[in-house]
Amino acid sequence: MPLIRLDYGGRHKNPERANNKIPDWIAQFAGKDFNRDEPHVHIYVESSGLSDLKWAVPLDYFELDGKRFSLRFITSFKDFLLATEEFAYIINILNFSDYFKVNGSLFE
Repeated sequence: MPLIRLDYGGRHKNPERANNKIPDWIAQFAGKDFNRDEPHVHIYVESSGLSDLKWAVPLDYFELDGKRFSLRFITSFKDFLLATEEFAYIINILNFSDYFKVNGSLFE
């Protein structure tokens, strides 16, 4: 499993060019500039250099082992909770929903 992180509310710009170590499904987003309202997933790609951690793909494009996010944007606290829960599912954190309170607080 690659090292990944969910980013929402932050700006990011991918490197302008991809070398042959960057997978095509990520390389197609070379030069992509993500605005604050465009959630994305950062992916660690060992690419020989300082750009190893500088790659991201749109939230609705990311897939890992057939698992995807159902959201395209995060515009509310409800969306944030859903994206967080889906991220936990995608990276195989078991029983993540047990940490949610009924009143909507994220952690007990």
